[in-house]
Amino acid sequence: YEIPKRDWSSDVCSSDLMAIAANSLWVANCKEGVLTRIDLATAKVVATVPTGIANAKEGEMIVAAGDGSVWIGSDATGEIARVDPATNSVVATVKVAPGSYFLAYGSDALWAVSQKGATIQKIDPKTNMVVATTPLGRAPGFLVAGEGAVWVQEQGDGTVAKIDPA
Repeated sequence: YEIPKRDWSSDVCSSDLMAIAANSLWVANCKEGVLTRIDLATAKVVATVPTGIANAKEGEMIVAAGDGSVWIGSDATGEIARVDPATNSVVATVKVAPGSYFLAYGSDALWAVSQKGATIQKIDPKTNMVVATTPLGRAPGFLVAGEGAVWVQEQGDGTVAKIDPA
């Protein structure tokens, strides 16, 4: 399997800036500030969605898929774009804490970690609103949801926080 012939190294941000949804690979393109959709069957770019990229400078952030949408931090001041794969367009913008670059979907919610604010935010996909905020330790970042919890790596002290999703 091969993605389209192109030098993506200067375009694609670092970290986990890819997600699978709607038979496509969704890749954050830091250089152009867009979310690129690549068809899994043909390996061809089928859409580019102008979302903005919240952390294009450092490139450390995450694209997440869940609840029939693709989610990406779109503005460093605190916005997450919700993209509908059916229309390849931003259908909602969620206001979050500044620096919310790290995302995961699980337990029927989108989770966003703000490293700057040292918090995790639970976002209800039915309302596109933050419904809970929990403080974290030093330099939180990467996260995963599963096995009845949300797990957050706290890079500042080498620990992992377990968050109850309820």
